[in-house]
Amino acid sequence: MFPIGLGGDGSTVTDDANASTGLANGGHRLRFVQSLSQFVSVANYTVSYAAQRVVDAAAQVSLATVQANAAAASAATALNAPGTQATSTSTLTVGTGSQTLTLAQTGKTFTVGQFVQVVNSGSAWMTGVITAFNPGTGVMTFIPAYIGGSGSYSAWTVSPAAPPEIPSVAGNAGKALFTDGISLNWAQVYPTQAGNAGKALITDGSTVNWALVYPSQLDNRGKSLVTDGATASWVGTSCRQYFLSQS
Repeated sequence: MFPIGLGGDGSTVTDDANASTGLANGGHRLRFVQSLSQFVSVANYTVSYAAQRVVDAAAQVSLATVQANAAAASAATALNAPGTQATSTSTLTVGTGSQTLTLAQTGKTFTVGQFVQVVNSGSAWMTGVITAFNPGTGVMTFIPAYIGGSGSYSAWTVSPAAPPEIPSVAGNAGKALFTDGISLNWAQVYPTQAGNAGKALITDGSTVNWALVYPSQLDNRGKSLVTDGATASWVGTSCRQYFLSQS
């Protein structure tokens, strides 16, 4: 069959002896050339249809590119919008402690909890979360989680920043990053070492603590360490004499 929807005329040709459609029993004399013509028509339609789909696909790609560019431009516009861009001449020293500056422009749309980057034209920068902001006065307080460079400067550009992927490193020296499967947190790998000189790290199978491996040696000069199978203690006699006395 040569469907009209595919470029044919709707006729049907079969390879049997059907008197109306067949090619057998001499039917080819009437229908072969006609069927060949219809075959070519359907083939041409198929080629034309495929070519049009390629054109349509190219048009969709072009449209998608235009829309992507428009979206990127909109994002850039939002990011660089007057409400989220500002400068400051406050003198700040690069560091991880709480920082307060005054924006040169008032009426900005920064919000508490938003991350901002405060950048000097040189290599100094700080990125952190806003803890207080007054759009009327332009006074902003933020706590840097990440910093770069060092020194004090009085020319800053303030703009939105993406939240950090890991918790702030500020105040977490010597700690390791742990996860409970939901969030990341800094924690001590082992208990604090302060005040635990000479002790060993002991675990009861649940928690770890610093403990003396043996009793204090203080004031036990010349003594021997002896255990009764439960506890150990220093004794004033030699080990041999001690055991002889116990026998």
